[in-house]
Amino acid sequence: FTPEAQRKFLAATRTRRFYAAYVLLFFLGLRRSELLALTWDAIDLRKNTISIKRALVMEGKNIVLRNRTKTRASVRILPIPQEIKFILQEHKQKQKKEAQMFGNGYRNEFGLLFTSKDGSPYNPNYFSRNFKNLIKRMPFLSDDLHLHSTRHTWATNMLQCGITISDTQ
Repeated sequence: FTPEAQRKFLAATRTRRFYAAYVLLFFLGLRRSELLALTWDAIDLRKNTISIKRALVMEGKNIVLRNRTKTRASVRILPIPQEIKFILQEHKQKQKKEAQMFGNGYRNEFGLLFTSKDGSPYNPNYFSRNFKNLIKRMPFLSDDLHLHSTRHTWATNMLQCGITISDTQ
């Protein structure tokens, strides 16, 4: 994503269910599995940090929350920029309202940030397809972009700011 395409994409998705997820992908360089495994207890809004320590993956037809990331080096604590902190707080309020509306059937047993309306985890493949479908509907974006392109965009942005990738770990 070019900086302009990234801005346009985020502006176009501001009212979408996954907006906070997209912001985290672009600005923190998370993998899909890390993003979908984020739990509220991994976020410290007082210290402005996010702990990356889990992965949500498909094993056969089952969605599994692993207590480890893709690699040992992937376990990390990331700073949360102030703008993202506000987006997360807003997302948390929306999720609380959904849980109240859904009532006793709400089932976010792990305390995940990103869940379906009933609190169940998202199928990672669904999340990727949803992203790809958005890309296809945005004429200012290339069809060859995919979810992992956000991670490449983050890395490019860091390098352009003079921050080496090893400095962000």
